[in-house]
Amino acid sequence: MSSLELEKLNEALDKQRVRIAKLKKFKRYENIEMYDNFLNYVEQNPTRSYYPINKILTASKSNSIDNVISIVEFFSAFLDIQYFYFNSDDGENILISRDSYIEAMELGEAPVDMMTGNHIEYYDHKNISFYCTLNTTEYGCDRND
Repeated sequence: MSSLELEKLNEALDKQRVRIAKLKKFKRYENIEMYDNFLNYVEQNPTRSYYPINKILTASKSNSIDNVISIVEFFSAFLDIQYFYFNSDDGENILISRDSYIEAMELGEAPVDMMTGNHIEYYDHKNISFYCTLNTTEYGCDRND
């Protein structure tokens, strides 16, 4: 990681910590420790940019998928999310949209392959997931700033 990339990462982390401080100011303490844990992990592992669900759990010191969702939502300007279906036939990830992911999780409908536009054949709900990457374009800037 170059010194410029590290500087950008530290600036992004600082912006996210300001957001957490605002929550503390308004006494909204729910999940703050988890958010702090996640940012500390990112800071201590500056070369990591890929965050699957299990790594977000580890980084936040959490054990709940609901907490992962909370982290992803809170850091939505800092994390890019990719939804996918793992095709066990060929070992490839098939990209799916957020809407398709939600429909699959909530309604049990087969997700739609973003490349082909077709529903995934032989859908197995155990093979649907998501991962996050650090946002290197906006790099942690709050989209509402």
